[in-house]
Amino acid sequence: MPDGQYRWALFSGRCEFDAAGHPMRLPGVVVDIHARKIAEDKLLRLTQTLEERVAVAVSARVEAEERFRQVQKLEAIGNLTGSVAHDFNNALQIISANLQLTELQTKDNPELLRRLHVVGEAVDAWRQARRANLAFARRQPLNPAVVNPVKLVTGTGEFLQRALPESMQFKIRLPTMSGISTSIAISWKTRY
Repeated sequence: MPDGQYRWALFSGRCEFDAAGHPMRLPGVVVDIHARKIAEDKLLRLTQTLEERVAVAVSARVEAEERFRQVQKLEAIGNLTGSVAHDFNNALQIISANLQLTELQTKDNPELLRRLHVVGEAVDAWRQARRANLAFARRQPLNPAVVNPVKLVTGTGEFLQRALPESMQFKIRLPTMSGISTSIAISWKTRY
C-alpha cells in the first residue's frame, strides 16, 4: 500500500518461462482478503479467550463443588457428633444416678465414698467433653473454661488405677506449677 500498511491478499497463478528458462510473465489472480483475515484473527482471539473463560469457570465450579462436599461432610460429622453426644449423655445420666444412690447407701465407708467421688469427677469431665461435642455439632454454644490440669489428672489417675488390673501399678508425677507450661508424666510398671 502507498501509505506503508500491509494488507492480506491471495494470489493464484503460474509463472511462464521462455525457451532459455527465464521467467517471462506471471499471469494470475490477486484477491483482496484483508477484511476476511482480520475477521479470522478476531475470531481466533475470541475463541482463545472464550476457552480461557470456560476453563476458569469450570475450575471455579469444581472448586465450589469440592467446598460444598466438604461442608456436607462437616455437617454429617456434626450430626453424628450430636447423636453420639446425646447417647453418651444418656449413659452419663445412668452412671450419675447410680453413683448418687450408691453414695447414699455407703455413708459409713469413707474410702468407698472417696472412690465414688473420683468417679463422679470423671463423669463431670465427660459431661464437659459432651458439651464440647454438642458445641461442635452446633447444638449448644461453646463455653470455654479454665481448667487446673494438675487437679484434672490427679482425679483421673485414681479412676484409672481402679480400672487397671491389680498386676499393674499406676503412678502420676506432676511437677510444681512454675511458669506458663507444666508437663505431666504418667508411668506404670507391671508387678510380677
